[in-house]
Amino acid sequence: MTSTCRAAVVTGSNVGIGFEIVKNLCRQFDGDVYLTSIEKEDGEAAIKIFQDSGFSPKLHQLDVNDTGSVNALKHSLVSNNGGLDILVNNAAIMYKKDSKVPFSEQAAKTLQTNFWGVVNVCDALFPILHPHASDAEKGKAEVEGWSTHSYGISKLGVMLLTQIQQKDFDNDPRKDIIVNSCNPGWTRTQMGGPNATKSPEEGADTPTFLALLSSALDTQDPLPRGKFWEERTVQEWW
Repeated sequence: MTSTCRAAVVTGSNVGIGFEIVKNLCRQFDGDVYLTSIEKEDGEAAIKIFQDSGFSPKLHQLDVNDTGSVNALKHSLVSNNGGLDILVNNAAIMYKKDSKVPFSEQAAKTLQTNFWGVVNVCDALFPILHPHASDAEKGKAEVEGWSTHSYGISKLGVMLLTQIQQKDFDNDPRKDIIVNSCNPGWTRTQMGGPNATKSPEEGADTPTFLALLSSALDTQDPLPRGKFWEERTVQEWW
């Protein structure tokens, strides 16, 4: 039987910023919070950490590059929650500047995950978004000098995609679906490295804020949508 319980999904959330976003949503979101990981074992290890801390996120395997995996998540959300209320597109990969992998291969694999992976997830899950839903997507074209990096190219694509998606939702019969992208900042994760300036908790702040933005729809001020954010503030980048 389909539940009326609201649902939030964070892609690539068994470690790093995604892990902290899940933690924040467990504290602040009234509904099921889904932690996702490519490998089930990695997700189970993360879930154990949450359970030991008194949190109860749900686990679902997800490979954003595998349409079968993405569709399995969609069917589970429809069956168990009747749809989706919050989507955080966090999953991403990045090659280091000194990587010996040819740039053409770096670009292909990075764009496949960081851009087309987002497209795959959105194509599957946007049709089941409830009215007043929020989609937060991580995107930053230039981070600590990586402006010519394939990672930056992929994130620029996500930032542009956000604007296109919001224009589509502005004409959608479902009311007040909000899409935004953000830069979480240089964060001490497996991707960001140990010298980064932000903790994972700090890096998760703006993505969490955007994920919960739809809860502020009862305010009199119109909420920014289709925008790029840093430190909870809209940034002009175009």
